[in-house]
Amino acid sequence: MTFQEALAVINGLPGFSEKHTIPALQARLEELGSPDAGLKIIHVAGTNGKGSVCNYLSEILQRAGYHVGLFTSPHLVDIRERIRLDGAEISEADFARLTGQLSERLQSPAGTPAATYFEFLLLVALLYYAERRPDYLILECGLGGRLDPTNAVREVALSVITHIARDHTQYLGETIPEIAAEKAGILRPGTPAVYLREAESAPVIERRAREVGALLTAVETGDVRREPAAAGQLAFSCKSRYDDRYDVRLQTQAEYQIQNAVIAITAAEVLGISRSDIEWGLFRAHWPGRMEQLQPGFYVDGAHNADGVRVFLQSVERIPLQGARRLIFAAAADKQVAEELSLLRESGLFAEIAFTGYDSPRAVPGETMAERYLAQENGTDPACAVEYYDDSASAFQALMARHREGDLLFAAGSLYLVGEMKKYDQF
Repeated sequence: MTFQEALAVINGLPGFSEKHTIPALQARLEELGSPDAGLKIIHVAGTNGKGSVCNYLSEILQRAGYHVGLFTSPHLVDIRERIRLDGAEISEADFARLTGQLSERLQSPAGTPAATYFEFLLLVALLYYAERRPDYLILECGLGGRLDPTNAVREVALSVITHIARDHTQYLGETIPEIAAEKAGILRPGTPAVYLREAESAPVIERRAREVGALLTAVETGDVRREPAAAGQLAFSCKSRYDDRYDVRLQTQAEYQIQNAVIAITAAEVLGISRSDIEWGLFRAHWPGRMEQLQPGFYVDGAHNADGVRVFLQSVERIPLQGARRLIFAAAADKQVAEELSLLRESGLFAEIAFTGYDSPRAVPGETMAERYLAQENGTDPACAVEYYDDSASAFQALMARHREGDLLFAAGSLYLVGEMKKYDQF
């Protein structure tokens, strides 16, 4: 099987709405020889920040001398981004080989998919890591936690729960406590767990930990102190469990990454990693698509829900400005689009917003978002220019044509939009 043939197999699989039960997936793993057995797994759930926390932990553990597998989603440009070992993507040859092997071994009743898109990629990843035997394997949940396919692995060395907000409410519940209950489904008996202590979600997580006997450590962010930083960086200090302070520098301007870094610090402490390795691992970490500067004055951010848009705007406001701010914005239909548009309108940060679709049936058409934005009456009207495009390439070309020295251009609202922007930036 070639790499292109492997892509065709995977792209023909159904999405997460058709996923199998955890017992069914565990049975599938047993049929495949239990590739998860013996792997030291760090399992990460949450609404926002879990990919960043996974990346930070990977860099910290590599700095400490460990070989680290990393399974994340979604990808931005290349599907192989989801399966990494020591920072390197799985090779096209290994990806195609394992996809071919898995396709031959999976059996299902006629007319029933043997696996969903996400499940199949998880199985490919576990087969790959079973061959390579990393010291740690970091698994990012795809959706929720309790019923997420990643929760089918038999043993976990550490569970991590990041920030919880309203997202995927049609699957996880309408309230923060309901969503927290789903995320807390990754907690395991007698297993260390790290969680971000937040007012609405903490009681639910703590109750679940008591029920199963998980060993909880809370992440506290109230002691974080911002420090002066070089251009393009964030710097802060926070207290360590060793009664001294970390001095952390991050290669990003995304304000929300401070919280994610503190979660990673706490998780690394639970694993016994030294202060020096934690600080250096965080400094060298880079996670694409999170306030990433693709070229001078052009930033992309995967602010894919209302909470993400809120913290994206906080970061935008702190970036020095000499000219005008412009925004390319896209959103998925199953997100809180009205709230996202309201946040943009109230911010007053942009001189121009170009709403656009992207290459997915889930994308809200640019014209629809522009109409909704202009129809809103709440909040302050930023009086910015509003336009719309059918595709993100047209939006990118139009706004780049008006870009001048000192201006800032942002693309946000969906990680799929970020992926398309990264492709255009290569041309």
